Amino acid sequence: MPNYDSVIDKLVEKSEAGALPWKPTFNENTFLVALEGEVTFEVTRLEDGGFEFTMKDKDGKKIIDINCHNVPHYAEAYVEDDRYYDKIKRLFEVARVIGLEVDKKLNIAESLLDKL
Repeated sequence: MPNYDSVIDKLVEKSEAGALPWKPTFNENTFLVALEGEVTFEVTRLEDGGFEFTMKDKDGKKIIDINCHNVPHYAEAYVEDDRYYDKIKRLFEVARVIGLEVDKKLNIAESLLDKL
């Protein structure tokens, strides 16, 4: 099984640096970013608290498809993808902040509150 750590780490790093333009999708819990028409990344918070992370090539084929949950590695329900949970949760949070322009909207809210 391939190791996806370096790709996920770089996505988190570049996202936190503000270099990736994550966008919201029709699903309020899914965010998407495309890189030069070559690959797209999508991160989703699932209803059961887990996360899904996919990378697709320019033809729409899934290159990475991770479905992970917060399950300890010694638990019976643990699957290999669960080892990516913390990284993908972090990626989701930064993608959400960028995609929904959370910082900008918080600043607007603070300005409006200051006027009261």
